[in-house]
Amino acid sequence: MDIQIINLNDGEVVFARFRRERNRLLFLDGSRHDCADRTVLAGLIAAHLLPHAGASRIILSLPPALLTLREMALPIVDRRKLREILPLELRGETALESEELACDAVPLAEGVVLAVWSPREAVADLIRFLADNGVEPEVVTASFLDWTGLLSAPDDVAITDGSAVALFQGGELAFCRALPSASAAELARTISALELGKGITVTTVYAIGAAARQEPAGETMPKVTPLPMDGPLAETFAADQAAGRDLAAAFATARAVCFGAPLDLRNGPLAYTRGHEKLRKRLRLTAILAATVVTLLFAETGLRWFLVKRDLDSLNGSIRTIYKDVFPGRTKPVDEVAELKAEIRRLGSSSGSGGVLATLKLLADAKGDELTGIVETDLDGSQLRIKGDARSALAVNDFKARLKPVFASLEVGEIKSRPDGSVTFSLRGTLKEGGK
Repeated sequence: MDIQIINLNDGEVVFARFRRERNRLLFLDGSRHDCADRTVLAGLIAAHLLPHAGASRIILSLPPALLTLREMALPIVDRRKLREILPLELRGETALESEELACDAVPLAEGVVLAVWSPREAVADLIRFLADNGVEPEVVTASFLDWTGLLSAPDDVAITDGSAVALFQGGELAFCRALPSASAAELARTISALELGKGITVTTVYAIGAAARQEPAGETMPKVTPLPMDGPLAETFAADQAAGRDLAAAFATARAVCFGAPLDLRNGPLAYTRGHEKLRKRLRLTAILAATVVTLLFAETGLRWFLVKRDLDSLNGSIRTIYKDVFPGRTKPVDEVAELKAEIRRLGSSSGSGGVLATLKLLADAKGDELTGIVETDLDGSQLRIKGDARSALAVNDFKARLKPVFASLEVGEIKSRPDGSVTFSLRGTLKEGGK
């Protein structure tokens, strides 16, 4: 997502759009316009920002004159905690109630922070105006507090754009002030006050923005020179030094938003909520999809359980049917499967006749095609009685002949003929010891 900077200043507005690419910023477009009132600003927004507003994070940089700055001794560096206690610390520092201020703070030296505040209604009014024009800002900051991002080396220098001056020691912000007028005399008085009050000697002042466009009026102390185009600024603006210096403040704000922790007056009652609403909508959709997936998983599990239960019920019904067919005299089975297994083991256990199953296998092997069926078999020890059907009496005699080698005695009982020529027969015999 692009970063759209709206940098307001006295009598002008600067628009600049950047895109983050890993650890650098890509400059997309920018422009500077004279802006006398909000009617002009609304027209400029409609012409230059609205085409890209939907795909951009809007960042508003306030004019330095709208802010009040005060150094305070607070041994806290956590920004969230600073925002919580700052309203209490500001009581007595301003004529307004602390609840009527939009405030934030940035750490300076160890144990010192720079408190920044503005009337909350003034900030809220600007936010409402921009929101009504389709470019509600996500962050409300002040660009001159982020000018450290313009330095390529930790030098002891000052930077000014004519509306504010910021002093850096070792590359870190040490002092800043809004300038009542964009005059060299006001800047010189500020530098002199620093030397007298804090013992800080300023030898180099770099100019950006409006200050870089002004021609030096005679000799000034210290001498103001255009900001060198090197480091991250040169990477973004390449060889276009004029554009780089003109949009340096917007670049510093975008860099702080992407890679740092800028001052943000949109906290507390003014906190940006539209992004949270978008996030909630996305999370709501995600939650609905997750709930749908979980519901489908439960539905699939329930369906699987139903199908498995139905198969088990069908299998148990089949087992009960087989059990009743095998043991018609047993009315209250405890465990049909266990009882069937026990009976099968008993049938397969060894006996003097070589086992019931072995005898039945013997009869099946000797049956042949002419025997249509054996309807009754009674084995008592070695005594075997058989009743069956055959196609003819000859087939019965052949069956007897095939069984005779394993029987000590074997005789055919009554053979009865049927109208279709088939016969029923009975056979009785005694198995030999170890007969198969």
